[in-house]
Amino acid sequence: MSLALLPSQAGWDFPRAAAGLEPVLSLTDALKVPRSAVFAGVRLPVDGRDPDAMMTARQELDVMANVARELTRRGVPAVELGRRYHLTTFGVLGFAMQSAPTFGAAMEVGLRFLDLSHSFATPSVTGDERGVRVTVRRPPDVPDDVGRFLAERDLAAICQLMREALPGAEAGVAVQLSGEAPADPRPYRAVLGTEPRWGSATDALVLDPALLDTPLPQASAATHAWCSRLCADLASARRGDAGLDQVRVLVSQLLPSGAAMKDVAEALGTSERTLRRRLAESGATYREVLEDVRRSAAPGLLESGLSTDDVAARLGYADAAGFAHAYRRWFGTGPRTRRG
Repeated sequence: MSLALLPSQAGWDFPRAAAGLEPVLSLTDALKVPRSAVFAGVRLPVDGRDPDAMMTARQELDVMANVARELTRRGVPAVELGRRYHLTTFGVLGFAMQSAPTFGAAMEVGLRFLDLSHSFATPSVTGDERGVRVTVRRPPDVPDDVGRFLAERDLAAICQLMREALPGAEAGVAVQLSGEAPADPRPYRAVLGTEPRWGSATDALVLDPALLDTPLPQASAATHAWCSRLCADLASARRGDAGLDQVRVLVSQLLPSGAAMKDVAEALGTSERTLRRRLAESGATYREVLEDVRRSAAPGLLESGLSTDDVAARLGYADAAGFAHAYRRWFGTGPRTRRG
């Protein structure tokens, strides 16, 4: 047997669901870290409880840099955050993994749709009959302390997902960490289930290859096929021009305040002129992006039970009449028809 599973994305710069901040806020709230410290210097005008809200990778990275600093100050290792990620944290991707026929199939679907996760480190799986190695590579272009924090968080999250998908799977797993041994390794043993080997060349898990063919207790062919199709649909909608995706995410976040081009450019750390040029290179204009984001969001907001006035405000229109006019142009009927 020779195994090589690579992730769908080579980097970390892909849009993410804002709801993925729930584990972060759960831990920082428990530690009484002020929200102002968690979001210091981060413009993120979305509600982490909204399942449809999105954020850019840079926004989440800035939050994670703040969290790394605050947890390090309190002597809390990154693995404590990693253990708070569950299969349910990843929505339909988590269910696709949980319902997979075998442990190996769960790993494969997780890597195939890595861009539906909150990973910053890049995992890969290699192995043969002697052992399977899950290597978690630190994200490039990130300060060393933040990179180490993220790699350890992601490795601990993988261990947590293993336990939930296949109870007992972590038994006998060897853990290798590139950092120096801490003064108190007990939190690492508690989360990882074993004493890591410190000072390794990479951050990795080494598994028994027999695990790959082990059936999962909650395997369901129908559920796995259905969830995998949903993952493919979600990933397809997000993949493409990464720069254009970031603009769409920021426009969506800023809609209630009008999503002015200057505000989106500022959030991207660039000028309106540069943003206009980049959009042109992708074959789009800012007006087209704004229109498309509004058109995509409108039906769901109407079906949620919000009034037409509230939907208009959420989409950044001055009044309901302006929204209704746009809605008729998009769909050939008024918004009241959609509300039924």
